[in-house]
Amino acid sequence: MASPNRLGNAGRNTIIGPGIIDWDFSLTKTFRVTERQGIEFRTEFFNIPNHPMFGIPGSGPGTSTYAVISSTAVSRQLQFGLKYKF
Repeated sequence: MASPNRLGNAGRNTIIGPGIIDWDFSLTKTFRVTERQGIEFRTEFFNIPNHPMFGIPGSGPGTSTYAVISSTAVSRQLQFGLKYKF
């Protein structure tokens, strides 16, 4: 007789989530103010193609969310930075 917590003969971790496609990019430009001082402008782009990143599927057997992906991660983000060097 099988254990009440054992459902079928599938191995551990057989339900896995989809992979992540994530391309990041950054641009940096340095401007000289004087010989020893400068300003650096930086911009960073995360997830440039704006590809959806899906969450992990539900892992509770016998529930309505079992093996269902019901969430997505954050989409494209931009970040700007300004640094004064002296």
